[in-house]
Amino acid sequence: IRQGDLQSLLFLQDACRLSKQVPPMQRQALYERMVALGFFEVLVPFLRDGALEVAAPSRAGGEACSLSQLRPLLRPRALALEILALATQSEPAPTRGHLCSEGGPGRELLRCLIRLVHEEVDQGLQGQAAELIRAAMDPTGLEGAARDQCLGTFYERGGFQDLVRPMRGSVDRLKSNASIAFGAQLACELLGFAVTHHGFKAKGFITRYGNLAEPLSQLVSSEQRFLQLAPLRLLRVMVSTADDIYIRFIQRSGLLAPVMRGLQRGLQPPTIGGGGAFISPAL
Repeated sequence: IRQGDLQSLLFLQDACRLSKQVPPMQRQALYERMVALGFFEVLVPFLRDGALEVAAPSRAGGEACSLSQLRPLLRPRALALEILALATQSEPAPTRGHLCSEGGPGRELLRCLIRLVHEEVDQGLQGQAAELIRAAMDPTGLEGAARDQCLGTFYERGGFQDLVRPMRGSVDRLKSNASIAFGAQLACELLGFAVTHHGFKAKGFITRYGNLAEPLSQLVSSEQRFLQLAPLRLLRVMVSTADDIYIRFIQRSGLLAPVMRGLQRGLQPPTIGGGGAFISPAL
């Protein structure tokens, strides 16, 4: 796999799929052994931006298959993401430990996943990358130093800054690029997860250091319904905390004005075009 061999990548995919049938103790030992052998590091080249040179199998006659010929069938990036997802579903702790480590390899993998959230043309892969990030930022069951390390990756070491940076800028860029638009929605969902599970760290980032007022206002003010709903759900999560700091942030940032304008548009007939989808979270 380190040499980019797709057959070996397919073997690893099958091994992860079949591991679901293995008893938990043996499955845990299997993943611990794979992590020790560089499980995460060998997948990073398949997730990086740009073309990937691989040792492709040969066709009849000895002529080598090019990656461009194999990609429609094998899609190495999709295979690598599925392998990560399978491993995370079985044993989330190693994935979280690697992505939240202070070393370079874990940071590189996290940046690859964040880039896929915002730039991947396949929305299925965008969602899968977002789910892996969500698993990494889930502090459930963590205490003390382990929890601090998990949260530190996204706050002190800039994980969330990388995640929200593509949301900033002109909203026209979101209208013209479906991948960036869907990535902004996924980023809002991850921020909502942080508000629910990260306590004061999420509060400080969103209300002080994230510079989120302008991008959220642009998204809520967008004429496109699918761009409005994700930040609206984030605002609903913030309001549901009943925390004065979140409430003051929403008021100070002027985010209620586009919400009220959208609510008025949704109440005007005809409402068949999706007005109800906005009205429910707005209320």
